[in-house]
Amino acid sequence: MEPNPGARLSRFERAQKTERGKLWLMERDELLLTELFVHQVMSRGQLQELYFGSVPRCNARLRKLFDHGYVTRDFHPMAPYGTQGIYRIGPQAMTIVAQRLDMDAAYVKQLCLGTRRLEFLEHTLEIVDFYLAARNALVGEENPHLESWMPELQVRHEYEVKLPSGKRQKQVFKPDGFLRFDHGGRLYSHFVEIDRGNASGKLFGQKVEHYQHYLSSGLFEEMYEDATFRVLVVTTGERRLTHLRALVQERGGSVFWFTTRALLTQQGLLAPIWQPADREGLFSLQNKDQG
Repeated sequence: MEPNPGARLSRFERAQKTERGKLWLMERDELLLTELFVHQVMSRGQLQELYFGSVPRCNARLRKLFDHGYVTRDFHPMAPYGTQGIYRIGPQAMTIVAQRLDMDAAYVKQLCLGTRRLEFLEHTLEIVDFYLAARNALVGEENPHLESWMPELQVRHEYEVKLPSGKRQKQVFKPDGFLRFDHGGRLYSHFVEIDRGNASGKLFGQKVEHYQHYLSSGLFEEMYEDATFRVLVVTTGERRLTHLRALVQERGGSVFWFTTRALLTQQGLLAPIWQPADREGLFSLQNKDQG
């Protein structure tokens, strides 16, 4: 049977080469592909918020990028028709992204072709949600304003430590993100952890130790040219927050500040929604006490 050129394509089909027409990439397209790569995945709604003014414009452009192989898209299992797609960069975008980030093209390809579990996708999308919350709170404001944001891919740091035996061991420091904003000429540095409630107490305790070592060893100051930082933990609810806060208190992690996903969504990043590990009450991130 001959294909019907007027038939609507399914969400899994690319248009035939003869039907695609030419696609000239704009600067916005290259920025979108680069940001999509460093965040690894984004939903259609997240891309729309960042780059488009309307759903139709977003859908039309993403469809063209998809048909030409610049993006790929997935859907949650059993997702009904009309559910937002989850996008990654496609084969045609890899060279562009490698050039813009001055990265090895083979490494970019390796990261793009790796398998990703559903849990990974959901966690990564929540990291992007945090970025959007930070952007909404800080972009366009004279004071405070966003100085930098880096997701896990860009903030990951591999280094070696010397063991008591004299041997050297590789350590991997990999927060979910790094946020820095300027308020009144002062920089506020924050690492970000998105907790979905499925990490064990032991695993979270190891995270606390890694952060403490990263600060006390001088690695943070060397890499970020700042003296100290906070760790912002966004978790599922008050019960989980209380549990994690107690774990941090046992280990003396005074740089940890906690909030829930609901409070962040309802009140915004800069509202007094953050509970430090070392004292009671809710505070704003603009509080001058960095620790």
